[in-house]
Amino acid sequence: MARFNSFNYKKEVEYWFNNVEDHGEDVFSYGPKYYVGLILKKIMPFLEIPNDEKICMLGTHNCYSFGILEEFYGKDRSIGFDLRNSTNRENIIEGSIIDFDRNLIPSLSFCWNDLGNYSRNPYEKMYAQIAFANKVVKGGVFIGRDSSNRARFPVDVLMQELNFDNMTLLEFFRKNNLSNEDLDESILDSHLISFRK
Repeated sequence: MARFNSFNYKKEVEYWFNNVEDHGEDVFSYGPKYYVGLILKKIMPFLEIPNDEKICMLGTHNCYSFGILEEFYGKDRSIGFDLRNSTNRENIIEGSIIDFDRNLIPSLSFCWNDLGNYSRNPYEKMYAQIAFANKVVKGGVFIGRDSSNRARFPVDVLMQELNFDNMTLLEFFRKNNLSNEDLDESILDSHLISFRK
């Protein structure tokens, strides 16, 4: 597929996997203190999603957060996508997301778009949002950044157009009386949790 941006696979793998210190202190090496895993542990018991479709993580890195999904929903049901399959899991698809055949994306009950970021790889992030949101079934859930992202990609509008109801994760936490003391409120307020109608 032709790209309007330059994408160097080796350079991106080097950046995301070998130079974690270069892209933000808040990632905590994508381990136990990384916000995605902290959020998943709190919200999963409150999500009423369809039982048969796949559970997906876009951007699995070292699979700490993905492992939380596997433990809760089962390894057979979980699928992840990233530039590199750093933990050699059978359920991680390795490579650039835009090179993956869209027709092979399974039906999804849940998807979190934690792929890259809107400042470094906006095209891949937007592409993933569109391609994978379209595979979420009725009653399914999609989580990702909101429209305040650095690329100003109108995520809220896109998800509404794709027949989702949106709320911020902060609103979801408040609605379900979930504690957010170990999480930055600005992170929760800048992520949408979208429910497929």
